[in-house]
Amino acid sequence: MNNAYLLGLINPAIALLFGLTFLILWSRQKHRRAILAFAASYGCLGVGFLISHLTPEWTGLLNVFVLDSIYILGTSLMVWGICTRLDIRPPMTALTVMGIVGLAIIMVVKAYGVTYN
Repeated sequence: MNNAYLLGLINPAIALLFGLTFLILWSRQKHRRAILAFAASYGCLGVGFLISHLTPEWTGLLNVFVLDSIYILGTSLMVWGICTRLDIRPPMTALTVMGIVGLAIIMVVKAYGVTYN
């Protein structure tokens, strides 16, 4: 196991640690839904980072769909938690539309062979 591989595990580990920390905070204050949203958000992002780092070659359309869906869900949960914490009504319609359109753009770009080498 080389150093680059170990350094690549730092990002998922930190995200999962933040998720666990927010989950522990939420267990003390169960009425604060924003803290639970932050825990779920960091958990999704940590799992996404871990999957993308541990899989050897992440190329198929289904794989890209699953991984990017996890990232979009984590980001949407973070926005929802921030809005809830600030007592602002979360823009769920806008979040849903942006997530679907973003995922569609990613899938079209991936399907038509654009590479990032």
